[in-house]
Parts: sequence; structure tokens; C-alpha cells
Amino acid sequence: MSYSCVICGNKANDFAKIVLFSFPSSILRAKWNDFVRSIIPDWSEPLYRSVICSAHFAVKDFHNYYQYQHGLAKQLKLTPEAVPSVS
Repeated sequence: MSYSCVICGNKANDFAKIVLFSFPSSILRAKWNDFVRSIIPDWSEPLYRSVICSAHFAVKDFHNYYQYQHGLAKQLKLTPEAVPSVS
């Protein structure tokens, strides 16, 4: 099964450096939901397979953005307080 971003439909793509992130189970989940609702007004709650792509996060939301972009890190990692903010 291929997952895609609930906002824009992007799929994970190594060449384009697009990474998918599952909704957190922490208190940040509500903030992620609020962001999606700001774009998709009839959004209710994420399913277990709902994801948001890296295009909706600011550079400051990643621990290792530049290392990942230059091939020095294999996995792009969000900071613990990261909330999507880029439409």
C-alpha cells in the first residue's frame, strides 16, 4: 500500500526528497489536525495511515534538514515540537 499526504497527495520520493510523517500520538496531534483543517475545512480525524509530507514543515522543524538534503543523513527527522505550517 502506498501512502500519500492528506493535504497535497504527495507520495514518498527519494529523488525529490519527499518524506511522509505519521500523525503524532502526543498533544501535538491536535495542532496537526488544526493545520489540516485550515486547508481542508471538512477534515475530521486522521486514520492510522494518515500522513503529512515534509513539504508542509519549515526547515526549523527538522533536526537534520541540510544533512538529509546533501545525502549525509539517511532519514529526515522532525523535532519533537514540530507542527506543519507550510500550505
